[in-house]
Amino acid sequence: MSTQTQDSSITSARPAFYSPFWALFGVFVTLTVLQGVYLIEDYREHSRIRAAATEAKRQLAQAQVITKTAEEVGKDLLALAAAKSPEADKIIAEFSIRMKGKP
Repeated sequence: MSTQTQDSSITSARPAFYSPFWALFGVFVTLTVLQGVYLIEDYREHSRIRAAATEAKRQLAQAQVITKTAEEVGKDLLALAAAKSPEADKIIAEFSIRMKGKP
């Protein structure tokens, strides 16, 4: 019996050795899942950015049409003012219309 007590005392005196494999594996799996979620969110955000860019291009085209029309109206008003039209002079003074560069 003394052999059994010696064997059990030897094993209990030796510190337990734990492998870090499962802890590292858990961290690796967690990081992989998080990166997958981030990748999916980035893809969705990229789709939203592309949709917003398309909308912005459409609005830019509309703004360019409006700007061109406003420039043409301004040029017409300045031409009328040069022809001594009192109504054109009044509109030009009211909205502070000025020509950039030479007509």
